[in-house]
Amino acid sequence: MKEKVTAKKREAKIFFSLPFKNRTEDEVTADVKRMYKAFIKRYRNEFFDEECEVKFVTNWDYTAPADSKNARANQIGEAIKRMSECDIVLFHPDWKFAKGCEVEHLMCEIYKMPYINMEDI
Repeated sequence: MKEKVTAKKREAKIFFSLPFKNRTEDEVTADVKRMYKAFIKRYRNEFFDEECEVKFVTNWDYTAPADSKNARANQIGEAIKRMSECDIVLFHPDWKFAKGCEVEHLMCEIYKMPYINMEDI
């Protein structure tokens, strides 16, 4: 089990890995909210002290630079950077159908980053 993030840290971060392709901002936001609520209800006490403020992180707001040779590679690089700054990664039930999510999942497995597959949100 992952060591709890203590109140001394004041803030805990969760990275949300979910498909963006062919989805509206409202759909993505709704999924993030559902995943967040499900995580807090089921796992908060397992991972975080009550005093910690829990923040969520996604890659939705990132756009690769216009001069990027490979925008998708640039975007996944930014996602991995953001993931590395988080305490845990939550995977949307459809993560297996998105290449970026597959890469993020592989990174968690290779580098032993704590993650949860949110299969039943």
